[in-house]
Amino acid sequence: MGYQSTHPGYTVRVDGIGLGRSRFAIQATVDYEPQLEGHERERVVSQAQMELVLAVVGEWERATRLGASNIRIAVLGDGQLDRFFRNWMNGQSPNGLGPRRSTAGAGRPQLQTRLTPE
Repeated sequence: MGYQSTHPGYTVRVDGIGLGRSRFAIQATVDYEPQLEGHERERVVSQAQMELVLAVVGEWERATRLGASNIRIAVLGDGQLDRFFRNWMNGQSPNGLGPRRSTAGAGRPQLQTRLTPE
């Protein structure tokens, strides 16, 4: 299961996969058309980033429904979003489902952002 969308200027793809009982990996990719420049590129990047974030949150929610307690996210093609998700675990997630620093979030899934073997 996943998400794929193609628009003028960019393509977004987000795939999630269970890696056992408690592990889940989400890989997101965004490809921008190389000829985009200036103001048009800024507009397209903003749209693509929002679409990608919403798709990742959807996969995150699916992972939590499936019982995942360890979720890894990687974003290819957009370093800004990759850093965003890498730092996501340091605070509250956009939809309230992500990890928290306080004990109020204890028992919630742990977010990791690298797809490396443990």
